[in-house]
Amino acid sequence: MPFSRDPLHSKPSQLSKSIIHASDSIGNPFFTIWFQPAGTVREALETGNHDPEALLAVLFGLSLSLLPAAYEAVPFEFSPMLYGMRIGIIGAALGGILLYTIPALLHWTGSWLGGDADSFETRCAYGWSLLPMVCILAIGLPLLLRLGEGLYHPPRGWAQTAPWLLYGVHAYHYLENAACLWTTCLLIAGLREVHHFTWWKGAVCLALALFLLGIPAAGVIVACRLALGV
Repeated sequence: MPFSRDPLHSKPSQLSKSIIHASDSIGNPFFTIWFQPAGTVREALETGNHDPEALLAVLFGLSLSLLPAAYEAVPFEFSPMLYGMRIGIIGAALGGILLYTIPALLHWTGSWLGGDADSFETRCAYGWSLLPMVCILAIGLPLLLRLGEGLYHPPRGWAQTAPWLLYGVHAYHYLENAACLWTTCLLIAGLREVHHFTWWKGAVCLALALFLLGIPAAGVIVACRLALGV
Protein backbone atom coordinates (compact mmCIF):
# COMPACT_ATOMS: atom_id res chain seq x y z
CA MET A 1 0.00 0.00 0.00
CA PRO A 2 1.17 3.56 -0.66
CA PHE A 3 0.84 4.53 3.02
CA SER A 4 2.03 2.37 5.92
CA ARG A 5 -0.87 1.34 8.15
CA ASP A 6 -1.83 -1.60 10.34
CA PRO A 7 -3.88 -4.46 8.81
CA LEU A 8 -7.15 -2.97 10.03
CA HIS A 9 -6.51 0.26 8.07
CA SER A 10 -7.57 2.24 11.12
CA LYS A 11 -4.33 3.95 12.10
CA PRO A 12 -0.74 4.26 10.86
CA SER A 13 1.93 1.81 11.96
CA GLN A 14 4.38 2.71 14.72
CA LEU A 15 7.16 2.91 12.13
CA SER A 16 5.31 5.54 10.07
CA LYS A 17 4.54 7.51 13.26
CA SER A 18 8.21 7.53 14.16
CA ILE A 19 9.18 8.72 10.71
CA ILE A 20 6.68 11.58 10.58
CA HIS A 21 7.38 12.76 14.12
CA ALA A 22 11.09 12.80 13.34
CA SER A 23 10.49 15.11 10.39
CA ASP A 24 9.08 18.60 10.30
CA SER A 25 5.31 18.92 10.02
CA ILE A 26 3.98 21.11 7.23
CA GLY A 27 1.78 22.95 9.75
CA ASN A 28 -1.78 23.12 11.00
CA PRO A 29 -3.92 21.13 8.51
CA PHE A 30 -6.82 23.57 8.87
CA PHE A 31 -4.56 26.19 7.27
CA THR A 32 -2.37 24.10 4.97
CA ILE A 33 -5.29 22.30 3.29
CA TRP A 34 -6.20 25.55 1.50
CA PHE A 35 -2.94 25.80 -0.45
CA GLN A 36 -1.10 22.50 0.17
CA PRO A 37 -3.85 19.89 -0.15
CA ALA A 38 -1.61 17.04 -1.31
CA GLY A 39 0.88 17.52 1.53
CA THR A 40 -1.92 17.92 4.09
CA VAL A 41 -3.63 14.70 3.03
CA ARG A 42 -0.32 12.83 2.94
CA GLU A 43 0.58 14.00 6.45
CA ALA A 44 -2.91 13.16 7.77
CA LEU A 45 -2.52 9.61 6.49
CA GLU A 46 0.97 9.25 7.93
CA THR A 47 0.09 10.64 11.37
CA GLY A 48 -3.41 9.20 11.64
CA ASN A 49 -4.98 12.66 12.00
CA HIS A 50 -8.50 11.63 10.99
CA ASP A 51 -10.56 12.86 13.94
CA PRO A 52 -11.76 16.08 12.22
CA GLU A 53 -13.02 14.26 9.11
CA ALA A 54 -16.36 13.15 10.59
CA LEU A 55 -17.05 16.60 12.03
CA LEU A 56 -16.18 18.28 8.74
CA ALA A 57 -18.47 15.86 6.89
CA VAL A 58 -21.43 16.58 9.20
CA LEU A 59 -20.90 20.34 8.91
CA PHE A 60 -20.62 19.90 5.14
CA GLY A 61 -24.03 18.25 5.17
CA LEU A 62 -25.41 21.27 7.00
CA SER A 63 -23.87 23.61 4.43
CA LEU A 64 -25.43 21.59 1.60
CA SER A 65 -28.83 22.23 3.15
CA LEU A 66 -28.25 25.96 2.70
CA LEU A 67 -27.62 25.70 -1.05
CA PRO A 68 -30.38 27.20 -3.24
CA ALA A 69 -30.58 23.91 -5.15
CA ALA A 70 -31.37 22.06 -1.90
CA TYR A 71 -34.03 24.62 -1.01
CA GLU A 72 -35.68 24.33 -4.43
CA ALA A 73 -35.43 20.53 -4.58
CA VAL A 74 -38.15 19.86 -2.02
CA PRO A 75 -39.94 23.20 -1.45
CA PHE A 76 -42.39 23.85 1.36
CA GLU A 77 -43.85 26.87 3.09
CA PHE A 78 -40.85 28.50 4.72
CA SER A 79 -40.67 28.59 8.50
CA PRO A 80 -37.46 29.11 10.48
CA MET A 81 -38.29 26.21 12.82
CA LEU A 82 -39.04 23.71 10.04
CA TYR A 83 -36.06 24.79 8.00
CA GLY A 84 -33.84 24.61 11.07
CA MET A 85 -34.98 21.04 11.66
CA ARG A 86 -34.31 20.26 8.02
CA ILE A 87 -30.78 21.66 8.22
CA GLY A 88 -30.01 20.09 11.59
CA ILE A 89 -31.42 16.59 11.04
CA ILE A 90 -31.38 15.92 7.30
CA GLY A 91 -28.19 17.89 6.69
CA ALA A 92 -26.23 16.16 9.45
CA ALA A 93 -27.45 12.72 8.36
CA LEU A 94 -26.60 13.50 4.75
CA GLY A 95 -23.09 14.56 5.71
CA GLY A 96 -22.51 11.31 7.59
CA ILE A 97 -23.82 9.19 4.73
CA LEU A 98 -21.71 11.01 2.15
CA LEU A 99 -18.58 10.53 4.28
CA TYR A 100 -18.69 6.83 3.45
CA THR A 101 -20.58 6.79 0.15
CA ILE A 102 -18.48 9.26 -1.87
CA PRO A 103 -15.05 7.90 -0.79
CA ALA A 104 -16.19 4.38 -1.68
CA LEU A 105 -17.22 5.61 -5.14
CA LEU A 106 -13.93 7.53 -5.48
CA HIS A 107 -12.02 4.34 -4.66
CA TRP A 108 -14.04 2.45 -7.23
CA THR A 109 -13.87 4.97 -10.07
CA GLY A 110 -10.20 5.68 -9.32
CA SER A 111 -9.37 2.00 -9.76
CA TRP A 112 -10.85 2.17 -13.27
CA LEU A 113 -8.24 4.81 -14.10
CA GLY A 114 -5.29 2.95 -12.61
CA GLY A 115 -5.43 4.46 -9.10
CA ASP A 116 -4.31 2.42 -6.10
CA ALA A 117 -5.98 4.19 -3.15
CA ASP A 118 -8.45 2.36 -0.93
CA SER A 119 -11.59 3.82 0.67
CA PHE A 120 -9.66 4.77 3.81
CA GLU A 121 -7.34 7.01 1.80
CA THR A 122 -10.05 8.52 -0.40
CA ARG A 123 -12.06 9.26 2.75
CA CYS A 124 -9.14 11.24 4.12
CA ALA A 125 -8.83 13.24 0.89
CA TYR A 126 -12.59 13.82 0.81
CA GLY A 127 -12.96 14.81 4.48
CA TRP A 128 -10.21 17.44 4.51
CA SER A 129 -11.31 18.95 1.17
CA LEU A 130 -14.66 19.99 2.67
CA LEU A 131 -13.26 22.84 4.76
CA PRO A 132 -14.16 25.70 2.32
CA MET A 133 -17.81 24.64 2.27
CA VAL A 134 -17.82 24.31 6.06
CA CYS A 135 -16.57 27.90 6.36
CA ILE A 136 -19.50 29.07 4.24
CA LEU A 137 -21.83 27.61 6.87
CA ALA A 138 -20.57 30.21 9.36
CA ILE A 139 -21.83 32.93 7.00
CA GLY A 140 -24.97 31.25 5.71
CA LEU A 141 -26.61 30.37 9.03
CA PRO A 142 -26.64 33.94 10.41
CA LEU A 143 -27.96 35.19 7.06
CA LEU A 144 -30.71 32.57 7.11
CA LEU A 145 -31.73 33.58 10.62
CA ARG A 146 -31.72 37.26 9.65
CA LEU A 147 -33.29 37.10 6.18
CA GLY A 148 -35.32 33.89 6.19
CA GLU A 149 -36.66 33.05 2.74
CA GLY A 150 -35.15 36.29 1.45
CA LEU A 151 -31.82 34.43 1.33
CA TYR A 152 -33.22 32.52 -1.66
CA HIS A 153 -35.88 34.88 -3.04
CA PRO A 154 -35.04 38.50 -2.15
CA PRO A 155 -38.16 40.73 -2.25
CA ARG A 156 -38.23 43.19 -5.14
CA GLY A 157 -38.61 46.06 -2.72
CA TRP A 158 -35.11 45.52 -1.35
CA ALA A 159 -33.62 47.18 -4.41
CA GLN A 160 -35.10 50.50 -3.21
CA THR A 161 -35.51 50.08 0.55
CA ALA A 162 -32.49 47.94 1.51
CA PRO A 163 -30.02 47.64 -1.39
CA TRP A 164 -27.22 46.62 0.99
CA LEU A 165 -29.20 43.49 1.92
CA LEU A 166 -29.62 42.64 -1.75
CA TYR A 167 -25.89 43.11 -2.38
CA GLY A 168 -25.12 41.00 0.67
CA VAL A 169 -27.26 38.11 -0.57
CA HIS A 170 -25.63 38.22 -4.01
CA ALA A 171 -22.15 38.40 -2.46
CA TYR A 172 -22.96 35.39 -0.25
CA HIS A 173 -24.04 33.28 -3.22
CA TYR A 174 -20.88 34.24 -5.12
CA LEU A 175 -18.82 33.14 -2.10
CA GLU A 176 -20.86 29.93 -1.97
CA ASN A 177 -20.00 29.16 -5.60
CA ALA A 178 -16.33 29.98 -4.99
CA ALA A 179 -16.28 27.63 -1.98
CA CYS A 180 -17.81 24.84 -4.08
CA LEU A 181 -15.13 25.35 -6.73
CA TRP A 182 -12.33 25.46 -4.14
CA THR A 183 -13.59 22.28 -2.47
CA THR A 184 -13.64 20.57 -5.86
CA CYS A 185 -10.05 21.62 -6.59
CA LEU A 186 -8.87 20.46 -3.16
CA LEU A 187 -10.56 17.10 -3.61
CA ILE A 188 -9.02 16.59 -7.04
CA ALA A 189 -5.59 17.43 -5.59
CA GLY A 190 -6.18 14.97 -2.75
CA LEU A 191 -7.26 12.23 -5.17
CA ARG A 192 -4.16 12.86 -7.23
CA GLU A 193 -2.06 12.33 -4.10
CA VAL A 194 -3.69 9.16 -2.80
CA HIS A 195 -4.36 7.51 -6.16
CA HIS A 196 -0.93 8.49 -7.54
CA PHE A 197 -2.21 9.70 -10.89
CA THR A 198 -2.56 12.94 -12.87
CA TRP A 199 -4.81 15.96 -12.33
CA TRP A 200 -7.05 15.13 -15.26
CA LYS A 201 -7.54 11.58 -13.97
CA GLY A 202 -8.45 13.06 -10.59
CA ALA A 203 -11.09 15.24 -12.27
CA VAL A 204 -12.47 12.28 -14.26
CA CYS A 205 -12.49 10.12 -11.12
CA LEU A 206 -14.56 12.73 -9.27
CA ALA A 207 -16.92 13.30 -12.23
CA LEU A 208 -17.63 9.58 -12.54
CA ALA A 209 -18.27 9.24 -8.80
CA LEU A 210 -20.68 12.19 -8.79
CA PHE A 211 -22.48 10.77 -11.82
CA LEU A 212 -22.96 7.42 -10.08
CA LEU A 213 -24.11 9.19 -6.93
CA GLY A 214 -26.49 11.43 -8.88
CA ILE A 215 -28.58 8.56 -10.26
CA PRO A 216 -30.10 7.43 -6.92
CA ALA A 217 -30.09 11.03 -5.60
CA ALA A 218 -32.26 12.15 -8.53
CA GLY A 219 -34.64 9.29 -7.82
CA VAL A 220 -34.98 10.33 -4.16
CA ILE A 221 -35.68 13.96 -5.12
CA VAL A 222 -38.32 12.96 -7.66
CA ALA A 223 -39.96 10.63 -5.13
CA CYS A 224 -40.06 13.39 -2.49
CA ARG A 225 -41.59 15.87 -4.91
CA LEU A 226 -44.24 13.35 -5.98
CA ALA A 227 -45.02 12.52 -2.36
CA LEU A 228 -45.46 16.22 -1.56
CA GLY A 229 -47.45 16.82 -4.73
CA VAL A 230 -45.16 19.54 -6.08
